[in-house]
Amino acid sequence: MIQQKAYTDLNNFYSDNGDFLHRNFILTYTFQKMLDKVQQGEISIYELYAFTNDSGGRIIGMKVDEHYLLTGESWDEELMDKLVEKVELLKYKRWQFAGERELILALFEKSGSEYLVIKDRVCYRCDSLNDIQLTSGQLEMAVMDDLETLADISWSYSKAEYGKKHARAREYMRELIYGGILAGNFFVWRDQGRICAVAQVIYNDGEPPIIGHLYTVNAVRNKGYATAILASITKNLLDIGHPGCCLLADSSNPASLKVFEKVDYQVVGKTMLVSREL
Repeated sequence: MIQQKAYTDLNNFYSDNGDFLHRNFILTYTFQKMLDKVQQGEISIYELYAFTNDSGGRIIGMKVDEHYLLTGESWDEELMDKLVEKVELLKYKRWQFAGERELILALFEKSGSEYLVIKDRVCYRCDSLNDIQLTSGQLEMAVMDDLETLADISWSYSKAEYGKKHARAREYMRELIYGGILAGNFFVWRDQGRICAVAQVIYNDGEPPIIGHLYTVNAVRNKGYATAILASITKNLLDIGHPGCCLLADSSNPASLKVFEKVDYQVVGKTMLVSREL
């Protein structure tokens, strides 16, 4: 039997679903960040609900500002049929849908709707490191003298990560880097005075840190710089007591996936962001 529950109080939502979110932290990261924005008053929530069944299956849905977020576990055809009925996908024009990959794909397939893939991601976690011989250079915390160079690098990263249509403007990326330098969570791999790769650590209270913004400067690719900065940051985080580190990777970039697996990041799931704006 399927139970449906609508939430108007986030405390009640976390009471029912907090353990699930914690167990699946990196898979539900986008969902949780949206909930944080709701709590901070940055965005409005239109609807928040959960379907569950007697065998432990669960699907959670949330509607916020032209984004429909979906996540779940152990869901079956009956729960999916309930979701299809609930969502009424064809009425959403230009909305973006994000969440657990197989859930998103099943929803669109059963609804008979086409979609445009914006991001198809692999979720990784690392609890221990392989023994890796690092390339030349060293890990450094970014400083303000690097800001303009890093703004250019990060703008290139944004275009590579999201495509020109969805990429952030250079000024936006500059402000992002500026904040990362002030926070002390933006890092560079420097070799012979030149910045060769960058990465940022996103700290999460009570959860593993996420390493993001990982990017190698185009002119110095295939020299081991991405492996070096990722392995070094991961080692430092594990050494100071974090139980693990996570990251989200673009599934269409096999070179990056190979780097993550070389360092000993393990796949824990997949997520997807799609749009009905065709």
